[in-house]
Amino acid sequence: MTLLLELDISETTFSYQPGDAFNVVCPNCASEVDELLHFLGLSEKKDHLVCLKVKPGTKKKGAAVPWYLSKKCSVNFIMTWCLEIRTVPKKAFLRSLVEYTADAGAKRRVQELCSKQGASDYNAFVRDAGVCLLDLLRAFPACRPPLSLLIEHLPKLQARPYSAAR
Repeated sequence: MTLLLELDISETTFSYQPGDAFNVVCPNCASEVDELLHFLGLSEKKDHLVCLKVKPGTKKKGAAVPWYLSKKCSVNFIMTWCLEIRTVPKKAFLRSLVEYTADAGAKRRVQELCSKQGASDYNAFVRDAGVCLLDLLRAFPACRPPLSLLIEHLPKLQARPYSAAR
């Protein structure tokens, strides 16, 4: 799909040259966010405000609330505008998901995917296949991580550059 976006900058002092780029933050797809919230059991709480702070007694070195998250924002806002929900999960994230997977068979498979012995499976079924968190939750519906784990492991939603032309 090609999208043409025209910006009227005639009444501004804004200037650009061909080859410059505009960075645009595109929100995550609403239907994917809704499905993810459903899997996490947060559909009914999507408009609730979340107060973000580092848990007292946390031993993780350098633990901090990510700078790109407001101290108070809704669950829906976090999932739509702040976290890259389509990113391929790293093995460390999979390792963390094990604890929140209730089904023994699914738990074992997630453990295999993040183990040294499961490196080729991780590469084939996760990394090379471009699997994201939503795909994993579809495959392992007994996995229900808390929002805090997603905030800890999912990267910031990145702006996408679009080139300017005259």
